Amino acid sequence: MKSFIKIICLLSSACLVLAIVVGFVLLSPERLKGYISGLLLEINPNITVSIESVGLRFPPGVKISGMVIGFRDKSNPPIETQMVIARPRLGSLLLGRLSLLLNVDAYGGSAFGSIDFIRCFSMKGPFRTALNFENINIGDSTSLKAFMGRGATGILKGSIDYNGDTTGLPKGSGRAGISIRDGLFQPEIRIPGLATAAFDSLDADMILSNGMLKINRLTLAGKDMRGTLKGHVFLKDELAASELSMNGDLEIPAEPKIRVVLAIAGTIAKPTIQVM
Repeated sequence: MKSFIKIICLLSSACLVLAIVVGFVLLSPERLKGYISGLLLEINPNITVSIESVGLRFPPGVKISGMVIGFRDKSNPPIETQMVIARPRLGSLLLGRLSLLLNVDAYGGSAFGSIDFIRCFSMKGPFRTALNFENINIGDSTSLKAFMGRGATGILKGSIDYNGDTTGLPKGSGRAGISIRDGLFQPEIRIPGLATAAFDSLDADMILSNGMLKINRLTLAGKDMRGTLKGHVFLKDELAASELSMNGDLEIPAEPKIRVVLAIAGTIAKPTIQVM
């Protein structure tokens, strides 16, 4: 009996997958744009979605060009993508769960990975994602500049593994490793001997848990400065309002050489640094 029920479930899922594929093929590009926008708004009603064009891809999937995701309350800068290609894992669909393979072009670079939704045929609730990204130009992204400070530049690469819920992204858990090369930023507060900070490399290892981003180690190296930081960022829905609690040491190869111990508090938008 159990085997019979499994067969019936698999056949039902196969019919549903076929219906979805046929439905996508029959939808006009404008209706497909509306359908995708509707799905994203259903996941998060507090965003806005703008899409230039949508087309079908083979193997089965969709190509979304010129998508911009904004926030109705203006709490965070919009996220812009040049192209997103999303393909369902048909094996997961047959088992009743939505799993997508993603390729994204944005800010001169790319990201690729997957997102797996846990609930049967639902894009709401718990999900898992694993993404790798490379050659992202920070200077082209208002979102990344909001996190690093105005005037920030550099080329970003890294990876993210995240488990969360669509109802509250900061409350999830996961791990990230990032690397920035040939970077520059303008400190929000005055540091003796440092008007602008150019660096050759920045490497960081981070863990997210229950709204707290733990920075295990951040290493900075360059001709203008070098040093290490560690601590915590207490994430808020408005990224710029996230609270900082970090400490570390910084060496500025000026004449004479400056070496200081730092304690960083405040928020991302308005950090305060105490030289100890």
